[in-house]
Amino acid sequence: MKNLIAAKIKRNIFPCYPDDNYALPSLKKDYTFLNLSLYLKGKLNKYLKKSEGAESANKLLSCWDIDGFSLTYDMLSDSRSKDQMVDILAFKMLGHKNYKLQFPIEDFYNLLQKITSCKTSETISPNKLALHLYDLNKMGTGLKVFFHDPESVYLSILANQYGYADANFAVKEGDYVIDGGCFYGDTALVFANKTGATGKVFSFEFVNDNIKVFENNMRVNPQLNKSIFLNKYALWNCSNEVLTFQENGPATRIDNSKTSPTISVKTKSIDDFVKENDIKKIDFIKLDIEGAELKCLQGAQNTIKKYKPKLAVCVYHKDYDMIEIPQYIKQLVPEYKLFLKHHTTSYGETVLYCML
Repeated sequence: MKNLIAAKIKRNIFPCYPDDNYALPSLKKDYTFLNLSLYLKGKLNKYLKKSEGAESANKLLSCWDIDGFSLTYDMLSDSRSKDQMVDILAFKMLGHKNYKLQFPIEDFYNLLQKITSCKTSETISPNKLALHLYDLNKMGTGLKVFFHDPESVYLSILANQYGYADANFAVKEGDYVIDGGCFYGDTALVFANKTGATGKVFSFEFVNDNIKVFENNMRVNPQLNKSIFLNKYALWNCSNEVLTFQENGPATRIDNSKTSPTISVKTKSIDDFVKENDIKKIDFIKLDIEGAELKCLQGAQNTIKKYKPKLAVCVYHKDYDMIEIPQYIKQLVPEYKLFLKHHTTSYGETVLYCML
């Protein structure tokens, strides 16, 4: 895997140097991954000490566990996922100015124009930012959604972010779905549209402004809102703990600094939620909860072992999530097949897919 990443970096950054012996400044001529890694760590350490402090630098640098990444790489079930992982690591090491990720679809700007044409005059303003209603019936989705801009609509509704077509990984009719981090209810609508009347979507969101948009999105999709159930808890490894969060829309995350506006929320584990509500099955779990994914999975271990649901888990909020989360899931259900896909040209939206 080390040689793969080194080759990927060389191919993308130095296309004008056909000589295989070309190396970055200060690196040995053999261009080994180890030398490249040490060089990049030095640059990263210097940058982070300047911008975020030595503690953050040390924490991030400790995440570059090459052996750990190699274990995850070996767990992935197809070549597309493995190549995607190499691409992501190369990008994270060198940054967006030096390394370009390929965009996941062609003709993106034409698609954005089509989405823009779906924008109506109806707006809501849950905070200072006005959201427009997009009537996506014109694009064959059967959905309407309040959102910021066409790019957000694409990623949330049209990009199939929580599906993996190569493995037929998707929500099916009649599925019971855990929607962890439902934000505006956009993914809940997508899931409910697929589960039909016989399925259920259990959504988790606790940020008040997000919930206001969620309620409006349910209002304009009355054919689906009876299948969606909102739960105002923070998903965690245990229930009834009180956590403090910095409220920041989709990026709301735990904050113990006591220097910024915060909200306090009770936690709920998926295992307790399933037991308390006498839910007889769980078919699909989606988690995009700003770095709390591993904690949530720990609180869902009984549900995962019992029902072996499909899992779509974001692994981009923390660098070491791409190591720890796949290994933890494999411990719970060794027979899971694992796939990986990245959905943007930036650092966000890397999703791990797990299925039997």
